[in-house]
Amino acid sequence: MITLLLLSHGPLALGLLESLGMFWSDLDQVAALSLNANERPEAFYQRMEETTRRFKAQEVLILTDIPGGSPCNQALIYISNHPQTKVVSGLNLMMALDACVHRSTMNLSELAEYCMNSGMASIQNVQMPVISAQNDDDIIF
Repeated sequence: MITLLLLSHGPLALGLLESLGMFWSDLDQVAALSLNANERPEAFYQRMEETTRRFKAQEVLILTDIPGGSPCNQALIYISNHPQTKVVSGLNLMMALDACVHRSTMNLSELAEYCMNSGMASIQNVQMPVISAQNDDDIIF
C-alpha cells in the first residue's frame, strides 16, 4: 500500500487527517506533518524521513498545501533521495480522501494524477438554487 503524507504550514495537515477519520477508517500508513512557525526546513525534512522510516514506506505520495512553500520544497528534496515518491500540491480534503480510497488499487503515478484531478474538480462555485414560491412559508430547504 502507498504511504500517504499530508504536509502543511501550521496545523492544516493535522486537521485534514482528523477530518479524514470521519470518512475513512483505514488510516494505516497515513501521517500529517505540520511545519511549525519557528521550525527550520531541515528539521521538518528529518521528521518526514523519520515518519516514512517508521512506516517502512516503499512508495510515498506526498500532498502539500502550497506549491513552492517550505513543506513542498522539502518534499522535492525527499524525492531526490527517494525516487518512489510523488508530490501533489494544493492539498484539500477531497484530494486526501481520494488518496486514501485508491492508494491500494492504483500505482503511484496513477494515484498522483487522480488526486490532482480530484482536488481540482472539488473546487466549485456552489450557489443556492433559485426557488420560486408564493410566500416564505412555501420554501422548503
